[in-house]
Amino acid sequence: MYDNELRIFQRSNESIWTDEHVSKSLLDAHLDESYDAASRKIDRRMDTINWINKNLDSDSKILDLGCGPGLYAYELGKLGHNVLGVDFNKESINYAQNHKSIKDVVQYKYCDYLTESIKWKFNAAIMIFCDFGALIPCEQKILLHKIHDLLNDNGIFIFDVFGLHETKNITEKKDWFISKGNDFWSNEPYFMMEERKYFGKETALGTSIV
Repeated sequence: MYDNELRIFQRSNESIWTDEHVSKSLLDAHLDESYDAASRKIDRRMDTINWINKNLDSDSKILDLGCGPGLYAYELGKLGHNVLGVDFNKESINYAQNHKSIKDVVQYKYCDYLTESIKWKFNAAIMIFCDFGALIPCEQKILLHKIHDLLNDNGIFIFDVFGLHETKNITEKKDWFISKGNDFWSNEPYFMMEERKYFGKETALGTSIV
């Protein structure tokens, strides 16, 4: 019998970013303009990009944390900024290097920004689409210390989070199903158990997929 209670700020030993199949599914989600999933639709992305551009000096050096396939880094590079995008999804980095790179202006690095070193100094670090909130508290502290060391004097960290109104749409559930495969999680048939739990005191949502 499987009985593993989902706990607050519990981190799995597995990573969706390094799974060969799921990382490709995540890239597809980033590039799908029909809905806001891994990335926002282009109109909302451009609103964010233009806001960032207005709040930075021209020709700023920008660190794009969790850059995905380079949708933000590329546009910021076109506006004259020098951008380094980092991500732990090899499929997304490969796509960015082949489709969203600008020589000597927009570059990409495949790495885990929590554990690996980054040598540049930056005027700004950005972390878009609520990725900061996906980190557990000890990871947030590690990241904030690293960003502090990477930013120049008067450098800024730009990130977004989900508003409290999002909690109104949260539905807790425990469910299981059998999939025939050829979907987001696997090409092969599989059995999945899924739990989604809302921790009201911490205003946090936890999801477990086995």
